[in-house]
Amino acid sequence: MKPIVRFSRASAGLASLTLALVVIPTLGLAETPDPEAFLREMQQLDREMQEKLRVPTETGSRVDTRPIREAIRNRSLAFLAQTDPLSSPRETAYAWAKVYRLTDDFASAYAMTLRYLENPGAPEQQAATRDALDFAFFSRTPDHRKVQQILETRYELSSSQDAHWLSGWVRRYGPYLRLTSLEQAQHLSAWTFDRIAKKLSKDAAASALLMLKEFDAWLWMEADRPHKALEAIDQAFPYTQPDTWPRRDLQNTRKMYAMLGKPAPPLGVGRFHGAYTPLPELKGHVVLLDFFSHWCGPCKAAYPGLGKLQSELGSKGVQVYGITTYYGYFGEHKKGTWWNTLPDGTRVPREGATINPSDVMPEAEEFDRMRPFMKEFGITWPVLYVESKTFREYFVTGVPHLLVLDKQGIVRRIQVGFSSDVEISHRRFIESLLSQP
Repeated sequence: MKPIVRFSRASAGLASLTLALVVIPTLGLAETPDPEAFLREMQQLDREMQEKLRVPTETGSRVDTRPIREAIRNRSLAFLAQTDPLSSPRETAYAWAKVYRLTDDFASAYAMTLRYLENPGAPEQQAATRDALDFAFFSRTPDHRKVQQILETRYELSSSQDAHWLSGWVRRYGPYLRLTSLEQAQHLSAWTFDRIAKKLSKDAAASALLMLKEFDAWLWMEADRPHKALEAIDQAFPYTQPDTWPRRDLQNTRKMYAMLGKPAPPLGVGRFHGAYTPLPELKGHVVLLDFFSHWCGPCKAAYPGLGKLQSELGSKGVQVYGITTYYGYFGEHKKGTWWNTLPDGTRVPREGATINPSDVMPEAEEFDRMRPFMKEFGITWPVLYVESKTFREYFVTGVPHLLVLDKQGIVRRIQVGFSSDVEISHRRFIESLLSQP
């Protein structure tokens, strides 16, 4: 059997490793490619490369996943070139969809998943339906009606778990849809809410309906209509019980949205890296406040976009500030098992834990360790250290937590979490604020 060789664009130091991993034997005509077996091979390859490429850093360890994705993508392309997946048995279409996904061809993954769903007796119908909806999102299909048809005819609502997944999917897909049409995003949310409310009891549907109402509030905030955002939050309270964490979380969310249209509270900055100008002196600038933690993965995913925003719009009057606090450790340094993390990111001792003061990193050392962290992740904007009470005063319950202030220092937008669609929306909004007096 003659090998097919595909060269990756990995660095020279990884060339021999990657080359060895992208050699695929050409199957004879009598052999039928098995996508399930191939997917298992790729899972093993991913594990092996993770171990080989893991390198220590000053803040712990990192794995550059780009060579891994490149090797898996090349192998998947070679595997797909051996056959026509459309001619394979319909029951294998779902596995072929997963192979297409490894090549970032989400449109083909979506089409193959739909082909699988056309087989009425196929197993994994619910899992395949969920993947079809995810592929529709990743492939950026413009056919919103097709997506709703999948929801109507394929997605089963028989449990609170089904409803919770669906409401979570709407919250993921909605921001992308909102970039095209706010009305379509609101229609999808309202339709999903109505369907869940009709299918399940109030108790079974409570968490899903709560998520959808919170998403409605976000949509109204995106539309720059804060009073409608508060109305949506108020409509969510009947789906929570008194003295429960969902009720307390919703109360905190309402306080957070109540900041919209009001001046930003003082930051109470202690020490800082970079050039810091207090908020009152930044009138005439559009300011983005990024509350983050050094241990937060989504925070790190947001850094490239924040850097691009600062570099491209800084000269036009945009200022990005990273805001963090002290946690008593940094990376793997002084990280004890005696911590509990509160919703606002504050770390407190576990009940009954005996704390050795030597296990707590001094604030000066933690502050100094931020410098190599900033260099490692390309943070070129100022990083401000504040007390944990500032996180509470800004109602930070998760990170990243971003606020956009207009030229008068008024809070105009709040976002918890990170996604590329929200990043695009933020930039559009910031550019619109720059054009205002």
